[in-house]
Amino acid sequence: MTGPGDPKECEHDGKREQGLSGTGRRRAHGGAAGLGALLAFTTAWYVLTPLFLLAAAVAIVLAAPLVGGIRLGARVLVASVAGTLIAAVILVPWSVTMLGAGGDPSALGFAFRPPLDLSDVLRFHTGPAGGGWASWGLLATATLALLLGRESRFAWATRAWIMTLVGWLLV
Repeated sequence: MTGPGDPKECEHDGKREQGLSGTGRRRAHGGAAGLGALLAFTTAWYVLTPLFLLAAAVAIVLAAPLVGGIRLGARVLVASVAGTLIAAVILVPWSVTMLGAGGDPSALGFAFRPPLDLSDVLRFHTGPAGGGWASWGLLATATLALLLGRESRFAWATRAWIMTLVGWLLV
């Protein structure tokens, strides 16, 4: 028994297919519009927000061969790209202006910072705070979740680690 928005099976040319009902498609389009609006709102304060969303989506896609969830990765990536495009349309005068700001990295949210070594990146010591020993506890906790997690918790811990690795590579 399926409810509104749940996947339903349908018969088409003798083949069974699984798809979304009409309300499920409306909900998906409404979710993309909501994501685009939220992304536009946050991008107004921090220009690089769409890059964070896209990096997280790419990390979930990269984790899919390890823990499964290829369909999840594809859905997240499509939703992220759709949300980014909707946000760009909502912010259209500003979006066009930002495309011409390629010569000034500070206009895009990039700032000068001293070079970081691997220890600083692993401890999240990229600014004036975070240089203490407690930041190593975050890595220990995340490693423990990866070692002790089973089934879906292991899959999400692996996805979170891939997101962390992608984040470290971007820094």
